[in-house]
Amino acid sequence: MKGASLSFRISLTLFVLATAATGARAASSAAEAELLQSQATLRYHMMDYKGAAELLERALKILPGDVSSLELLALTRRKLNDDAAAGRAYLVLLALVDEKHRPPYHFELATIQFAARRFDEAREHFERAAEGGFNPGTSHFFLGFIEFSAKAWEPARAAFVASLASPDGFTYEAVSRYYLAAAYEQLGKSSDAVHSYYAAASAPEGLTDSISNGIRENALKALDRLDHTNSFAFLSMLGQWDTNVQSTPSDAASPLPQSMRHSFKNVLSGLAGAASSPRKDLQFIPSVRFYTNYNWNPVARDFSFASFTPSGLALYRPYARLSIGMKAEGTYTLKNTLNATDLTAGNHYSGYSFTGDIGPLARYEVRPSLNLAAELTYRPKRYYQDASTTSQIRSGAGFFARASGELTQARLLNPTAYFSYEQDQTSGSDFRFHAVGLGVANAMRVLARLLVTASADVASIDYFATVNPQRRDLLFSFRAVAQYALIVHWSLTGDLGYLNNGSTIPETFSYSRFVTSLGATYEF
Repeated sequence: MKGASLSFRISLTLFVLATAATGARAASSAAEAELLQSQATLRYHMMDYKGAAELLERALKILPGDVSSLELLALTRRKLNDDAAAGRAYLVLLALVDEKHRPPYHFELATIQFAARRFDEAREHFERAAEGGFNPGTSHFFLGFIEFSAKAWEPARAAFVASLASPDGFTYEAVSRYYLAAAYEQLGKSSDAVHSYYAAASAPEGLTDSISNGIRENALKALDRLDHTNSFAFLSMLGQWDTNVQSTPSDAASPLPQSMRHSFKNVLSGLAGAASSPRKDLQFIPSVRFYTNYNWNPVARDFSFASFTPSGLALYRPYARLSIGMKAEGTYTLKNTLNATDLTAGNHYSGYSFTGDIGPLARYEVRPSLNLAAELTYRPKRYYQDASTTSQIRSGAGFFARASGELTQARLLNPTAYFSYEQDQTSGSDFRFHAVGLGVANAMRVLARLLVTASADVASIDYFATVNPQRRDLLFSFRAVAQYALIVHWSLTGDLGYLNNGSTIPETFSYSRFVTSLGATYEF
Protein backbone atom coordinates (compact mmCIF):
# COMPACT_ATOMS: atom_id res chain seq x y z
CA MET A 1 0.00 0.00 0.00
CA LYS A 2 2.85 2.32 0.87
CA GLY A 3 4.46 1.55 -2.54
CA ALA A 4 1.24 2.23 -4.37
CA SER A 5 0.75 5.46 -2.48
CA LEU A 6 4.26 6.59 -3.28
CA SER A 7 3.77 5.72 -6.97
CA PHE A 8 0.50 7.73 -7.09
CA ARG A 9 2.17 10.76 -5.50
CA ILE A 10 5.02 10.59 -8.03
CA SER A 11 2.55 10.36 -10.98
CA LEU A 12 0.51 13.24 -9.66
CA THR A 13 3.61 15.37 -9.22
CA LEU A 14 4.76 14.63 -12.80
CA PHE A 15 1.25 15.50 -14.16
CA VAL A 16 1.20 18.82 -12.30
CA LEU A 17 4.70 19.66 -13.55
CA ALA A 18 3.72 18.78 -17.17
CA THR A 19 0.56 20.87 -16.97
CA ALA A 20 2.46 23.79 -15.55
CA ALA A 21 5.04 23.49 -18.34
CA THR A 22 2.28 23.41 -20.98
CA GLY A 23 0.58 26.46 -19.42
CA ALA A 24 3.90 28.24 -19.33
CA ARG A 25 4.49 27.48 -23.01
CA ALA A 26 0.94 28.67 -23.87
CA ALA A 27 1.46 31.86 -21.90
CA SER A 28 4.81 32.31 -23.56
CA SER A 29 3.22 31.79 -27.01
CA ALA A 30 0.44 34.29 -26.26
CA ALA A 31 3.00 36.78 -25.04
CA GLU A 32 5.06 36.24 -28.18
CA ALA A 33 2.01 36.74 -30.42
CA GLU A 34 1.08 39.90 -28.51
CA LEU A 35 4.63 41.22 -28.90
CA LEU A 36 4.57 40.50 -32.65
CA GLN A 37 1.25 42.28 -32.97
CA SER A 38 2.58 45.32 -31.09
CA GLN A 39 5.64 45.42 -33.34
CA ALA A 40 3.37 45.09 -36.42
CA THR A 41 1.21 47.98 -35.20
CA LEU A 42 4.32 50.14 -34.86
CA ARG A 43 5.48 49.15 -38.34
CA TYR A 44 2.00 49.93 -39.73
CA HIS A 45 2.06 53.47 -38.31
CA MET A 46 5.58 53.89 -39.69
CA MET A 47 4.08 52.92 -43.10
CA ASP A 48 6.28 49.82 -43.29
CA TYR A 49 3.33 47.77 -44.48
CA LYS A 50 5.37 44.87 -45.82
CA GLY A 51 7.18 44.46 -42.50
CA ALA A 52 3.90 44.74 -40.59
CA ALA A 53 2.31 42.03 -42.75
CA GLU A 54 5.21 39.64 -42.15
CA LEU A 55 4.99 40.13 -38.36
CA LEU A 56 1.21 39.62 -38.39
CA GLU A 57 1.51 36.41 -40.43
CA ARG A 58 3.93 35.10 -37.77
CA ALA A 59 1.55 36.12 -34.97
CA LEU A 60 -1.37 34.35 -36.67
CA LYS A 61 0.61 31.13 -36.96
CA ILE A 62 0.85 31.19 -33.14
CA LEU A 63 -2.78 32.35 -32.58
CA PRO A 64 -4.69 31.59 -35.83
CA GLY A 65 -8.02 33.01 -34.70
CA ASP A 66 -6.82 36.28 -33.19
CA VAL A 67 -9.35 38.92 -34.33
CA SER A 68 -7.11 41.95 -33.71
CA SER A 69 -4.26 40.51 -35.78
CA LEU A 70 -6.65 39.59 -38.62
CA GLU A 71 -8.17 43.08 -38.66
CA LEU A 72 -4.74 44.73 -38.85
CA LEU A 73 -3.58 42.23 -41.47
CA ALA A 74 -6.60 43.06 -43.67
CA LEU A 75 -5.85 46.79 -43.40
CA THR A 76 -2.17 46.18 -44.12
CA ARG A 77 -2.91 44.06 -47.18
CA ARG A 78 -5.14 46.80 -48.53
CA LYS A 79 -2.31 49.31 -48.08
CA LEU A 80 -0.13 46.92 -50.10
CA ASN A 81 -2.85 46.82 -52.82
CA ASP A 82 -3.29 43.11 -52.18
CA ASP A 83 -7.09 43.17 -52.08
CA ALA A 84 -7.34 39.43 -52.65
CA ALA A 85 -5.46 38.68 -49.42
CA ALA A 86 -7.40 41.38 -47.57
CA GLY A 87 -10.66 39.84 -48.78
CA ARG A 88 -9.59 36.42 -47.48
CA ALA A 89 -8.85 37.96 -44.07
CA TYR A 90 -12.31 39.57 -43.93
CA LEU A 91 -13.95 36.26 -44.86
CA VAL A 92 -12.14 34.60 -41.94
CA LEU A 93 -13.29 37.42 -39.64
CA LEU A 94 -16.90 36.96 -40.76
CA ALA A 95 -16.67 33.32 -39.77
CA LEU A 96 -15.11 34.10 -36.38
CA VAL A 97 -17.37 36.81 -34.96
CA ASP A 98 -21.10 36.87 -34.16
CA GLU A 99 -23.71 38.65 -36.26
CA LYS A 100 -23.66 42.00 -34.44
CA HIS A 101 -19.91 42.45 -35.09
CA ARG A 102 -20.02 41.56 -38.81
CA PRO A 103 -21.32 44.75 -40.54
CA PRO A 104 -17.89 46.51 -40.70
CA TYR A 105 -16.35 43.42 -42.30
CA HIS A 106 -19.24 43.17 -44.76
CA PHE A 107 -18.63 46.80 -45.74
CA GLU A 108 -14.89 46.39 -46.24
CA LEU A 109 -15.36 43.18 -48.22
CA ALA A 110 -18.03 44.91 -50.34
CA THR A 111 -15.68 47.75 -51.28
CA ILE A 112 -13.02 45.22 -52.32
CA GLN A 113 -15.51 43.34 -54.51
CA PHE A 114 -16.88 46.61 -55.93
CA ALA A 115 -13.37 47.67 -56.96
CA ALA A 116 -12.92 44.25 -58.63
CA ARG A 117 -16.28 44.77 -60.42
CA ARG A 118 -17.76 41.68 -58.78
CA PHE A 119 -21.03 43.53 -58.36
CA ASP A 120 -23.27 40.63 -57.35
CA GLU A 121 -21.02 39.78 -54.38
CA ALA A 122 -20.56 43.47 -53.55
CA ARG A 123 -24.33 44.02 -53.55
CA GLU A 124 -24.88 41.30 -50.97
CA HIS A 125 -22.24 42.63 -48.58
CA PHE A 126 -23.27 46.30 -48.96
CA GLU A 127 -26.84 45.26 -48.12
CA ARG A 128 -25.62 43.38 -45.02
CA ALA A 129 -23.56 46.39 -43.92
CA ALA A 130 -26.51 48.77 -44.37
CA GLU A 131 -28.90 46.43 -42.56
CA GLY A 132 -26.42 46.25 -39.68
CA GLY A 133 -26.24 50.06 -39.47
CA PHE A 134 -22.59 50.40 -40.55
CA ASN A 135 -22.08 53.26 -43.04
CA PRO A 136 -25.64 52.89 -44.36
CA GLY A 137 -25.47 56.04 -46.47
CA THR A 138 -22.21 55.03 -48.13
CA SER A 139 -23.43 51.44 -48.59
CA HIS A 140 -26.61 52.60 -50.31
CA PHE A 141 -24.58 55.02 -52.44
CA PHE A 142 -22.54 52.12 -53.85
CA LEU A 143 -25.68 50.00 -54.17
CA GLY A 144 -27.17 52.79 -56.26
CA PHE A 145 -24.21 52.68 -58.63
CA ILE A 146 -24.43 48.90 -58.92
CA GLU A 147 -28.14 49.04 -59.81
CA PHE A 148 -27.65 52.05 -62.11
CA SER A 149 -24.90 50.28 -64.06
CA ALA A 150 -27.27 47.31 -64.45
CA LYS A 151 -29.99 49.70 -65.73
CA ALA A 152 -32.23 48.65 -62.84
CA TRP A 153 -33.71 52.12 -62.53
CA GLU A 154 -36.21 51.59 -59.71
CA PRO A 155 -33.72 49.81 -57.36
CA ALA A 156 -31.15 52.52 -58.21
CA ARG A 157 -33.66 55.22 -57.30
CA ALA A 158 -34.45 53.55 -53.98
CA ALA A 159 -30.75 53.13 -53.14
CA PHE A 160 -29.76 56.74 -53.87
CA VAL A 161 -32.73 58.05 -51.90
CA ALA A 162 -31.78 55.80 -48.96
CA SER A 163 -28.19 57.08 -49.17
CA LEU A 164 -29.36 60.67 -48.91
CA ALA A 165 -31.38 59.76 -45.81
CA SER A 166 -28.24 58.88 -43.78
CA PRO A 167 -25.72 61.41 -42.41
CA ASP A 168 -22.75 59.47 -43.81
CA GLY A 169 -24.32 59.76 -47.27
CA PHE A 170 -24.20 63.58 -47.27
CA THR A 171 -20.60 63.47 -48.54
CA TYR A 172 -21.92 62.09 -51.83
CA GLU A 173 -25.03 64.31 -52.00
CA ALA A 174 -24.29 66.01 -55.33
CA VAL A 175 -23.40 62.74 -57.08
CA SER A 176 -26.35 60.91 -55.50
CA ARG A 177 -28.75 63.67 -56.55
CA TYR A 178 -27.41 63.62 -60.09
CA TYR A 179 -27.74 59.87 -60.59
CA LEU A 180 -31.07 59.87 -58.74
CA ALA A 181 -32.30 62.40 -61.30
CA ALA A 182 -31.03 60.22 -64.14
CA ALA A 183 -32.90 57.21 -62.68
CA TYR A 184 -36.09 59.29 -62.41
CA GLU A 185 -35.61 60.32 -66.04
CA GLN A 186 -35.37 56.69 -67.14
CA LEU A 187 -38.50 55.90 -65.13
CA GLY A 188 -40.39 58.64 -66.96
CA LYS A 189 -40.80 60.80 -63.83
CA SER A 190 -39.77 64.10 -65.37
CA SER A 191 -40.82 66.36 -62.52
CA ASP A 192 -38.88 64.31 -59.98
CA ALA A 193 -35.89 64.25 -62.34
CA VAL A 194 -35.92 68.04 -62.70
CA HIS A 195 -36.20 68.45 -58.93
CA SER A 196 -33.16 66.23 -58.35
CA TYR A 197 -31.09 67.85 -61.12
CA TYR A 198 -31.69 71.26 -59.53
CA ALA A 199 -30.65 69.82 -56.16
CA ALA A 200 -27.51 68.27 -57.71
CA ALA A 201 -26.48 71.61 -59.18
CA SER A 202 -26.67 73.28 -55.76
CA ALA A 203 -25.32 70.52 -53.48
CA PRO A 204 -21.54 70.24 -53.93
CA GLU A 205 -20.76 69.35 -50.32
CA GLY A 206 -17.86 66.99 -49.83
CA LEU A 207 -16.55 67.22 -53.39
CA THR A 208 -13.52 68.88 -54.91
CA ASP A 209 -14.17 72.01 -56.96
CA SER A 210 -13.60 70.22 -60.27
CA ILE A 211 -16.10 67.49 -59.43
CA SER A 212 -18.61 70.04 -58.13
CA ASN A 213 -18.35 72.09 -61.30
CA GLY A 214 -18.67 68.97 -63.45
CA ILE A 215 -21.82 67.84 -61.62
CA ARG A 216 -23.31 71.32 -61.89
CA GLU A 217 -22.61 71.60 -65.61
CA ASN A 218 -23.97 68.12 -66.37
CA ALA A 219 -27.09 68.76 -64.29
CA LEU A 220 -27.80 72.02 -66.14
CA LYS A 221 -27.34 70.25 -69.50
CA ALA A 222 -29.75 67.54 -68.38
CA LEU A 223 -32.28 70.21 -67.39
CA ASP A 224 -32.13 71.67 -70.88
CA ARG A 225 -32.74 68.18 -72.27
CA LEU A 226 -35.91 67.85 -70.17
CA ASP A 227 -37.32 71.22 -71.20
CA HIS A 228 -40.05 69.78 -73.42
CA THR A 229 -43.47 68.13 -73.34
CA ASN A 230 -43.65 64.40 -72.60
CA SER A 231 -46.43 61.98 -73.51
CA PHE A 232 -47.30 58.72 -71.76
CA ALA A 233 -49.73 55.85 -72.25
CA PHE A 234 -50.36 52.27 -71.17
CA LEU A 235 -52.88 49.54 -71.87
CA SER A 236 -53.65 46.68 -69.47
CA MET A 237 -55.65 43.48 -69.91
CA LEU A 238 -56.45 41.27 -66.90
CA GLY A 239 -58.24 38.01 -66.34
CA GLN A 240 -59.95 38.20 -62.94
CA TRP A 241 -61.81 35.93 -60.55
CA ASP A 242 -64.23 37.73 -58.22
CA THR A 243 -66.11 35.85 -55.48
CA ASN A 244 -68.55 38.72 -54.84
CA VAL A 245 -69.05 40.95 -57.87
CA GLN A 246 -69.23 44.60 -56.85
CA SER A 247 -72.58 46.20 -57.58
CA THR A 248 -71.08 49.67 -58.11
CA PRO A 249 -68.34 50.72 -60.55
CA SER A 250 -65.79 51.83 -57.95
CA ASP A 251 -63.58 49.93 -55.51
CA ALA A 252 -64.43 52.50 -52.85
CA ALA A 253 -66.80 51.69 -50.02
CA SER A 254 -70.24 51.18 -51.52
CA PRO A 255 -73.44 52.18 -49.76
CA LEU A 256 -75.31 49.50 -51.74
CA PRO A 257 -75.46 45.78 -50.90
CA GLN A 258 -73.02 43.54 -52.75
CA SER A 259 -74.28 41.25 -55.49
CA MET A 260 -73.29 38.01 -53.66
CA ARG A 261 -72.49 36.58 -57.10
CA HIS A 262 -69.17 35.21 -58.33
CA SER A 263 -67.79 35.51 -61.82
CA PHE A 264 -64.74 35.28 -64.01
CA LYS A 265 -64.04 38.67 -65.61
CA ASN A 266 -62.05 40.34 -68.32
CA VAL A 267 -60.84 43.78 -67.28
CA LEU A 268 -59.45 46.25 -69.79
CA SER A 269 -58.00 49.59 -68.67
CA GLY A 270 -55.76 52.27 -70.10
CA LEU A 271 -54.28 55.71 -69.63
CA ALA A 272 -52.98 58.32 -72.04
CA GLY A 273 -51.74 61.83 -71.37
CA ALA A 274 -49.05 64.45 -71.68
CA ALA A 275 -47.00 66.63 -69.36
CA SER A 276 -45.67 70.04 -70.28
CA SER A 277 -42.08 70.96 -69.44
CA PRO A 278 -41.36 70.46 -65.73
CA ARG A 279 -38.75 73.25 -65.90
CA LYS A 280 -41.40 75.95 -66.21
CA ASP A 281 -42.95 77.53 -63.14
CA LEU A 282 -46.32 76.10 -64.14
CA GLN A 283 -46.70 72.54 -65.43
CA PHE A 284 -49.88 71.10 -66.97
CA ILE A 285 -50.66 67.38 -67.10
CA PRO A 286 -53.86 66.50 -69.00
CA SER A 287 -54.82 62.83 -69.28
CA VAL A 288 -57.68 60.47 -69.91
CA ARG A 289 -58.18 56.96 -68.60
CA PHE A 290 -60.78 54.31 -69.19
CA TYR A 291 -61.93 51.09 -67.51
CA THR A 292 -64.29 48.33 -68.49
CA ASN A 293 -65.09 44.89 -67.13
CA TYR A 294 -67.01 42.01 -68.64
CA ASN A 295 -68.55 39.43 -66.29
CA TRP A 296 -68.80 35.96 -67.81
CA ASN A 297 -71.41 34.79 -65.29
CA PRO A 298 -74.75 35.62 -67.00
CA VAL A 299 -76.46 36.49 -63.70
CA ALA A 300 -73.70 39.02 -62.95
CA ARG A 301 -73.72 40.75 -66.35
CA ASP A 302 -75.88 43.53 -64.90
CA PHE A 303 -72.75 44.66 -62.99
CA SER A 304 -70.50 45.22 -65.99
CA PHE A 305 -69.38 48.84 -66.28
CA ALA A 306 -67.42 51.12 -68.58
CA SER A 307 -65.99 54.44 -67.38
CA PHE A 308 -64.10 57.36 -68.94
CA THR A 309 -62.17 59.89 -66.88
CA PRO A 310 -60.67 63.05 -68.39
CA SER A 311 -58.34 64.71 -65.90
CA GLY A 312 -56.26 67.88 -65.59
CA LEU A 313 -53.45 68.65 -63.15
CA ALA A 314 -51.66 71.99 -62.80
CA LEU A 315 -48.50 72.18 -60.65
CA TYR A 316 -46.72 75.33 -59.54
CA ARG A 317 -42.92 74.87 -59.48
CA PRO A 318 -42.96 71.06 -59.71
CA TYR A 319 -39.18 71.00 -59.22
CA ALA A 320 -39.26 72.86 -55.90
CA ARG A 321 -39.03 71.30 -52.46
CA LEU A 322 -42.62 72.49 -51.87
CA SER A 323 -44.89 72.03 -54.85
CA ILE A 324 -48.56 72.95 -54.91
CA GLY A 325 -51.22 72.35 -57.51
CA MET A 326 -54.84 71.93 -58.50
CA LYS A 327 -56.52 68.78 -59.78
CA ALA A 328 -59.83 68.46 -61.64
CA GLU A 329 -61.37 65.36 -63.17
CA GLY A 330 -64.72 63.92 -64.05
CA THR A 331 -65.80 60.30 -64.51
CA TYR A 332 -68.66 59.28 -66.75
CA THR A 333 -69.80 55.69 -66.16
CA LEU A 334 -71.98 53.38 -68.25
CA LYS A 335 -73.70 50.27 -66.90
CA ASN A 336 -74.67 47.14 -68.80
CA THR A 337 -78.27 47.38 -67.65
CA LEU A 338 -81.04 44.86 -68.28
CA ASN A 339 -83.88 46.36 -70.30
CA ALA A 340 -86.76 46.22 -67.81
CA THR A 341 -89.42 47.03 -70.41
CA ASP A 342 -88.29 44.36 -72.88
CA LEU A 343 -86.64 41.35 -71.21
CA THR A 344 -86.00 39.73 -74.59
CA ALA A 345 -83.75 42.64 -75.59
CA GLY A 346 -81.09 41.61 -73.06
CA ASN A 347 -78.56 43.99 -71.58
CA HIS A 348 -77.33 47.25 -73.08
CA TYR A 349 -74.99 50.02 -71.87
CA SER A 350 -76.62 53.21 -70.67
CA GLY A 351 -75.61 56.18 -68.55
CA TYR A 352 -75.10 55.28 -64.89
CA SER A 353 -73.35 58.20 -63.20
CA PHE A 354 -71.19 61.27 -63.52
CA THR A 355 -68.90 62.17 -60.62
CA GLY A 356 -66.29 64.88 -60.25
CA ASP A 357 -63.19 65.62 -58.19
CA ILE A 358 -61.72 69.10 -57.90
CA GLY A 359 -59.39 70.59 -55.35
CA PRO A 360 -55.87 71.62 -54.30
CA LEU A 361 -52.94 69.40 -53.46
CA ALA A 362 -49.43 69.88 -52.11
CA ARG A 363 -46.21 67.90 -51.81
CA TYR A 364 -43.25 68.67 -49.54
CA GLU A 365 -39.86 66.97 -49.42
CA VAL A 366 -38.77 66.77 -45.78
CA ARG A 367 -35.64 65.01 -47.00
CA PRO A 368 -34.98 62.91 -50.11
CA SER A 369 -36.22 59.78 -48.39
CA LEU A 370 -39.34 61.35 -46.86
CA ASN A 371 -42.12 63.08 -48.79
CA LEU A 372 -45.36 64.41 -47.36
CA ALA A 373 -48.50 65.06 -49.40
CA ALA A 374 -51.97 66.43 -48.80
CA GLU A 375 -55.08 66.96 -50.88
CA LEU A 376 -58.59 68.36 -50.43
CA THR A 377 -61.26 67.40 -52.95
CA TYR A 378 -64.82 68.51 -53.63
CA ARG A 379 -66.92 65.69 -55.12
CA PRO A 380 -70.21 66.42 -56.92
CA LYS A 381 -72.19 63.28 -57.88
CA ARG A 382 -75.03 62.60 -60.26
CA TYR A 383 -76.59 59.12 -60.60
CA TYR A 384 -78.83 58.64 -63.64
CA GLN A 385 -80.20 55.31 -62.40
CA ASP A 386 -81.00 56.50 -58.89
CA ALA A 387 -83.72 54.89 -56.81
CA SER A 388 -87.16 56.46 -56.94
CA THR A 389 -87.42 56.33 -53.16
CA THR A 390 -86.46 59.76 -51.84
CA SER A 391 -84.38 58.48 -48.91
CA GLN A 392 -82.24 56.30 -51.23
CA ILE A 393 -81.19 58.94 -53.75
CA ARG A 394 -77.38 58.97 -53.97
CA SER A 395 -76.93 62.13 -56.05
CA GLY A 396 -75.48 65.09 -54.19
CA ALA A 397 -72.00 66.16 -53.23
CA GLY A 398 -69.25 65.52 -50.71
CA PHE A 399 -65.62 66.20 -49.96
CA PHE A 400 -62.53 64.17 -49.32
CA ALA A 401 -59.31 65.06 -47.44
CA ARG A 402 -56.16 63.01 -47.28
CA ALA A 403 -52.68 63.38 -45.75
CA SER A 404 -49.92 60.91 -46.49
CA GLY A 405 -46.23 60.27 -45.99
CA GLU A 406 -43.86 58.20 -48.12
CA LEU A 407 -40.57 56.91 -46.74
CA THR A 408 -37.90 55.31 -48.93
CA GLN A 409 -35.55 53.21 -46.84
CA ALA A 410 -34.12 50.31 -48.80
CA ARG A 411 -34.85 47.73 -51.44
CA LEU A 412 -37.47 45.95 -49.31
CA LEU A 413 -38.64 48.79 -47.08
CA ASN A 414 -40.47 51.70 -48.71
CA PRO A 415 -43.57 52.32 -46.60
CA THR A 416 -46.41 54.73 -47.23
CA ALA A 417 -49.08 55.66 -44.71
CA TYR A 418 -52.16 57.85 -44.99
CA PHE A 419 -55.05 59.27 -43.02
CA SER A 420 -58.27 60.31 -44.74
CA TYR A 421 -61.63 61.83 -43.97
CA GLU A 422 -64.62 61.73 -46.30
CA GLN A 423 -68.12 63.16 -46.03
CA ASP A 424 -70.97 62.53 -48.44
CA GLN A 425 -74.08 64.73 -48.41
CA THR A 426 -76.50 62.88 -50.69
CA SER A 427 -80.04 64.00 -51.44
CA GLY A 428 -81.29 60.76 -49.90
CA SER A 429 -80.75 60.41 -46.16
CA ASP A 430 -79.92 56.67 -46.26
CA PHE A 431 -76.51 57.22 -47.87
CA ARG A 432 -75.19 60.29 -46.08
CA PHE A 433 -72.02 59.32 -44.26
CA HIS A 434 -68.82 60.33 -42.53
CA ALA A 435 -65.80 58.04 -43.06
CA VAL A 436 -62.39 57.96 -41.42
CA GLY A 437 -59.74 55.89 -43.15
CA LEU A 438 -56.24 54.66 -42.37
CA GLY A 439 -53.90 52.77 -44.63
CA VAL A 440 -50.35 51.50 -44.99
CA ALA A 441 -48.47 50.11 -47.97
CA ASN A 442 -44.96 48.89 -48.68
CA ALA A 443 -43.20 48.57 -52.03
CA MET A 444 -40.60 45.81 -52.19
CA ARG A 445 -38.10 45.30 -55.00
CA VAL A 446 -37.85 41.54 -54.57
CA LEU A 447 -35.84 41.06 -57.78
CA ALA A 448 -34.36 43.50 -60.25
CA ARG A 449 -37.44 43.02 -62.49
CA LEU A 450 -40.02 42.19 -59.80
CA LEU A 451 -41.82 44.85 -57.75
CA VAL A 452 -44.32 43.71 -55.10
CA THR A 453 -46.56 46.17 -53.27
CA ALA A 454 -48.66 45.11 -50.29
CA SER A 455 -51.29 47.37 -48.71
CA ALA A 456 -53.85 47.25 -45.94
CA ASP A 457 -56.69 49.73 -45.38
CA VAL A 458 -59.40 50.20 -42.80
CA ALA A 459 -62.34 52.61 -42.91
CA SER A 460 -64.96 53.40 -40.30
CA ILE A 461 -68.14 54.60 -42.02
CA ASP A 462 -71.04 56.19 -40.17
CA TYR A 463 -74.30 56.57 -42.11
CA PHE A 464 -75.38 59.18 -39.60
CA ALA A 465 -78.84 59.93 -41.02
CA THR A 466 -80.15 56.36 -40.82
CA VAL A 467 -82.39 55.33 -37.93
CA ASN A 468 -83.95 52.16 -36.56
CA PRO A 469 -81.31 50.81 -36.82
CA GLN A 470 -78.52 53.29 -37.42
CA ARG A 471 -76.04 51.93 -39.94
CA ARG A 472 -72.31 51.83 -39.20
CA ASP A 473 -69.80 49.87 -41.30
CA LEU A 474 -66.21 48.82 -40.65
CA LEU A 475 -64.44 48.05 -43.90
CA PHE A 476 -61.09 46.21 -44.01
CA SER A 477 -59.15 45.40 -47.15
CA PHE A 478 -55.80 43.86 -48.05
CA ARG A 479 -54.13 43.76 -51.45
CA ALA A 480 -50.83 42.54 -52.90
CA VAL A 481 -49.81 43.54 -56.41
CA ALA A 482 -46.82 42.14 -58.32
CA GLN A 483 -45.31 43.59 -61.49
CA TYR A 484 -42.64 41.75 -63.44
CA ALA A 485 -40.88 43.45 -66.34
CA LEU A 486 -40.75 41.00 -69.24
CA ILE A 487 -39.24 42.77 -72.25
CA VAL A 488 -39.21 46.36 -73.48
CA HIS A 489 -42.68 47.91 -73.01
CA TRP A 490 -44.24 44.71 -71.63
CA SER A 491 -44.80 43.69 -68.01
CA LEU A 492 -46.72 40.90 -66.30
CA THR A 493 -49.17 41.98 -63.59
CA GLY A 494 -50.89 39.93 -60.91
CA ASP A 495 -52.72 40.74 -57.72
CA LEU A 496 -54.58 39.24 -54.78
CA GLY A 497 -57.18 41.15 -52.80
CA TYR A 498 -59.46 40.50 -49.85
CA LEU A 499 -62.18 42.79 -48.52
CA ASN A 500 -64.45 42.38 -45.52
CA ASN A 501 -67.25 44.70 -44.46
CA GLY A 502 -68.92 44.43 -41.07
CA SER A 503 -72.14 46.34 -40.58
CA THR A 504 -74.69 47.02 -37.86
CA ILE A 505 -77.22 45.80 -40.47
CA PRO A 506 -75.43 42.51 -41.18
CA GLU A 507 -78.13 40.73 -43.14
CA THR A 508 -77.97 43.44 -45.85
CA PHE A 509 -74.56 45.06 -45.75
CA SER A 510 -72.06 42.62 -44.19
CA TYR A 511 -70.04 40.73 -46.77
CA SER A 512 -66.60 39.49 -47.78
CA ARG A 513 -64.94 39.48 -51.17
CA PHE A 514 -61.86 37.81 -52.67
CA VAL A 515 -60.42 38.95 -56.00
CA THR A 516 -57.41 37.64 -57.92
CA SER A 517 -56.11 38.85 -61.28
CA LEU A 518 -53.42 38.04 -63.81
CA GLY A 519 -52.61 39.85 -67.02
CA ALA A 520 -50.20 41.99 -69.01
CA THR A 521 -49.51 45.71 -69.42
CA TYR A 522 -48.03 47.47 -72.43
CA GLU A 523 -46.41 50.89 -72.00
CA PHE A 524 -46.19 53.01 -75.15
